[in-house]
Amino acid sequence: MGLAKRELERKEDYFQIAYKILKEIDAIRECDFHSDFYYETYNFDESDLNNEATSTLKKEYPEYNDITLFQESIKNVLKEAGEGASKCPFCEKMERE
Repeated sequence: MGLAKRELERKEDYFQIAYKILKEIDAIRECDFHSDFYYETYNFDESDLNNEATSTLKKEYPEYNDITLFQESIKNVLKEAGEGASKCPFCEKMERE
């Protein structure tokens, strides 16, 4: 059980780092009022995105050197992003009310 827990924590660490880097390079943005909503900016094609993010990882987090896991984490972050919508659904709901 200890090994599985460590692996889960490792994946979570890579996910958080991928999120921070994608935000830093402007591949994703958060709502100004609701930080739990973020969306993809589509400023990069997939290859450029992976190259830019991986380069940033190597500079800022050299101890995280599992590139495969990092690129998997990038895909997971983008999978959870708001789909093509730069308008926060929470803000939209508040505007309607």
